[in-house]
Amino acid sequence: MGMVMMKKIALAASVSLLMASTAQAGLLSKWDELTVKGGELESCPGVTLEQQADSFFKDPEWSAGKATDGRKLVNVSGTFIYGDRPVRGLLQMWVQGEEFSVEALEINGQPQPDVMIDALLEKMCEAAQSQQPKGVTEKTQARADLPFVGKRRFNFSGGSGTAEFITIQSNGHTVVESCGSECSIDFEGPFTNPLKTQYGVYRVEAKRIFELDEKGQGKTCQKEPRDPRDTKCGVELYVAQ
Repeated sequence: MGMVMMKKIALAASVSLLMASTAQAGLLSKWDELTVKGGELESCPGVTLEQQADSFFKDPEWSAGKATDGRKLVNVSGTFIYGDRPVRGLLQMWVQGEEFSVEALEINGQPQPDVMIDALLEKMCEAAQSQQPKGVTEKTQARADLPFVGKRRFNFSGGSGTAEFITIQSNGHTVVESCGSECSIDFEGPFTNPLKTQYGVYRVEAKRIFELDEKGQGKTCQKEPRDPRDTKCGVELYVAQ
């Protein structure tokens, strides 16, 4: 399922565009940021929001956190030309699971109406499409070579306190993460199969993931000395929330 823009919901007057000052940009905020960056709007299929921001803003900056009411928010800000002069814009998205909606826009610190949000998104899309190779903007469906779209959990270590995650978006943007007491991103980039990360090489299928050697060949695994040898060296993939 690709990331899409849901219907905009008007912000209450008491909710500021700025995120709560106590919000910390931790791992969850990083995932929210990646969700928005790699997402596509219904109004601009085939182009990620990150590509739109990079094409339209002179100096795009991203931030993520929580509002005072608990909503997960991602902001992208940057300089662009409006009325023949440079202005500073801030676009805010509300993240809900693996989807997000564009919520609000400020220009030079002043809130803008919905009509301005729509106009800005149209200009951002045009800027990104103008930089795409011929034919790329016509691609509106998920890549055919993707084993799945979404987030999956797996565990080669076998311990209860560890887990690994792989998230594949409809445009092929992929993130592999390892989690123990803390989490770290092992890979971020376009999906390939086999998929080489900084800690291993994997073959990814719809319901299983296999560990390969450096040459991309199957490995022989044996988790415990008395366990039977698993010549496939693969584990199940589980849908992650």
